[in-house]
Amino acid sequence: MERLDGKVAFITGGGGGIGRATAERFAQEGAKVVVAEINAELGEAAAQSARDFAANSGGDAHFIKCDVTETDDVKAAFAETVSRYGKLDILHNNAGGSTV
Repeated sequence: MERLDGKVAFITGGGGGIGRATAERFAQEGAKVVVAEINAELGEAAAQSARDFAANSGGDAHFIKCDVTETDDVKAAFAETVSRYGKLDILHNNAGGSTV
């Protein structure tokens, strides 16, 4: 049994860097992961990578386009997560960061 077996994780800013690495590791540990990302190309790629990392762990990953600065986007993303996986256990709030 993997450490996150049966857990559902929602990761904002999951398309790259720490967010993507977290999505990959959580899926590898058996979690169902939602990659919430404003950039669709990065989000889709990160979700696919996380599914690849999941292999036979029972983990999964799904991309949802989400701008965390928009309340309605976040509410819709949470609703889609619960609709798809039945619950939400983990929130990794990773969106934002520093820019030049």
